[in-house]
Amino acid sequence: MGGMIIKGRPTAIPWRAVLAWAGHHDLSKAEMALLDRCLIAMDAVFIAHWSEKLKRSLGK
Repeated sequence: MGGMIIKGRPTAIPWRAVLAWAGHHDLSKAEMALLDRCLIAMDAVFIAHWSEKLKRSLGK
């Protein structure tokens, strides 16, 4: 029986995780909203970079 390695793919940080982190660090709602917007932007850049890297590795 053969095996295979499945590579994971990045996804956006869940909003609930941001909310929990912000709560743990006593961030205000405005601070949490700013953090969430920054993370959304960073997630988009990272996922796009990862996708391009995958396309290059597959020769597309």
